Amino acid sequence: GRSRPGRDGGAGPRPRRTDRSRRARQVRILSSGGPVNTGAAAGYRYPARALRADYLRAVTGLTVFGAPALFVPLSSVMVLVLGGLGLLFAVFAARTAMRQFSVLVLDDDALRLGGPGPKSVRWDELDEVKLRFYSTWRDRTSGWMQLIVRGGGSAIRVDSALRGFEDLSEAVFAEAAKRDLRFDSMTRQNAGALGLRLPEEVGRPY
Repeated sequence: GRSRPGRDGGAGPRPRRTDRSRRARQVRILSSGGPVNTGAAAGYRYPARALRADYLRAVTGLTVFGAPALFVPLSSVMVLVLGGLGLLFAVFAARTAMRQFSVLVLDDDALRLGGPGPKSVRWDELDEVKLRFYSTWRDRTSGWMQLIVRGGGSAIRVDSALRGFEDLSEAVFAEAAKRDLRFDSMTRQNAGALGLRLPEEVGRPY
């Protein structure tokens, strides 16, 4: 049955079968520590299909919890309960709107988030990369991943709903490997689920 999303630090599902040539290419890039040849800056956006599903969840939550709060007496404790839940879905709707108008740009100098609340993490200031899995089923066979990139006082979080998430993750891990960053055990396991084998001499568990 369904359960709440897993806590931060969760390990991902079993690694999926991937095309052998693609897997070999990923392992070779990350093991060598060499640069990923991206050519011109690559832009990544969240697909409309994923955003529509999130908007639907937000509208449903606001309808179920937010609207009834308007008709409950102000002295009732249900105002706090329903209003609080409605507020959570309002925040979720706002976050979804920000994702709709955002674009992630990957170039030779940095990972940049354009749109509302723009920010960037320069590769020469990169100091942490994590990959987390959030499950939606108790057996952890379904869920989503989130890539967390930190550096220079900024942090960019990228959900796996992003079109091209695996390619972007590959490039970010390659930049981290070039700088001899360490990866925690959960990041290493989740990277494996994406078909990325992080080099042992660089990615020693904490």
